[in-house]
Amino acid sequence: GKSYDLAARWCNIVCTAKNATGKRRYYAVAAKPNVSGDPIVFLASDDRGATWSQVNGIWKSANFSADLAVSPTSYDTVYLLSTGDRTVYKSTDSGTTWTNIKLNLDTLTQLGSDDLWDQSDYDFFFACSTRTLNGAAQDVVYLGLKEIYQLPDGKAWNSFGRIWYPDAKLHTDQHCITLHPTDPNQGLIGNDGGIYSFAYNPDKKSTTFTSLNANLPITQFYGGDFHPLNAAV
Repeated sequence: GKSYDLAARWCNIVCTAKNATGKRRYYAVAAKPNVSGDPIVFLASDDRGATWSQVNGIWKSANFSADLAVSPTSYDTVYLLSTGDRTVYKSTDSGTTWTNIKLNLDTLTQLGSDDLWDQSDYDFFFACSTRTLNGAAQDVVYLGLKEIYQLPDGKAWNSFGRIWYPDAKLHTDQHCITLHPTDPNQGLIGNDGGIYSFAYNPDKKSTTFTSLNANLPITQFYGGDFHPLNAAV
């Protein structure tokens, strides 16, 4: 089949919900920083990865990372995080057309949009869950950068983790998330401070975090030295 740029930084591969015939689509994404032409390699496969085709978008630049999320309920809905563009895109027609859904995101940090995005080549996660609203499925998108942000209704982002002084509830610099399969307001988060479970109350717009680090047998060493007199220590 057709070859693609293997020097690009491949970031994620995702699988959509089933369509009416029971078929799923696979997407794969990679970032190509500091290149001319399309800065993001975004591929789709309708035959379980046997063949792939390029998906075109409206993104303009690439950092060292990009990421994908798909709707758990809609075959045609896919989201793309472009850290080079410092924004989030949404498509409801399998990547044919795209909409910028950054909305109010840049206003939700205390230190300005540069602080929100300046570590997004390595501090990030991106995921989509779903909830039932007025009898219909509604996507709930999560974005982790330094802070955590939630888009529960497609209209406005919430500052979710509260990492900033004086009301910080969680460690900064987010890296991974896994969401409860039936409740978009519960999940696990991994960041520079370890692993936390969370429960979000959408009525009060408040979040409870529980550290799961106390019983984990893990240690990260930052330095060491030798005993000045005992070579064995």
